[in-house]
Amino acid sequence: MSPNLVVAAPVDDPAGVGGLPLQRLRGLSAEDAVALQEALALETLREFALWPPRRVAQALVSEASGGDADAEEFHAEALRPKLGEYPTERVYYNTLVMLGLSAGGQSQALTGTLSLKPAVDEPAGFGA
Repeated sequence: MSPNLVVAAPVDDPAGVGGLPLQRLRGLSAEDAVALQEALALETLREFALWPPRRVAQALVSEASGGDADAEEFHAEALRPKLGEYPTERVYYNTLVMLGLSAGGQSQALTGTLSLKPAVDEPAGFGA
């Protein structure tokens, strides 16, 4: 450990962390803290956390890495239904009609699984 690094003492009141000076950041030397304060014109940890260029950079990095740091979008996503979250109605059919498979128009009894290979081999419908 460097001799000029400030060791941050534990915080008694977590609600007051935002009002602490920048010198309380762990791993930041006293000289670096003063230089940071002067360069950014900031005094407290809250001001540093809400510094507009830092928030824009955080959003850009989050977007580039595929993350989502936007709290509003996070809450909106929580309102969207998820797969399997709500019950669904199951419907069974006893007749299957497939158009364009046979030229003769014959019907075939549905006694088991039905192959879709003729539909794949000879596609019908829109070609362009």
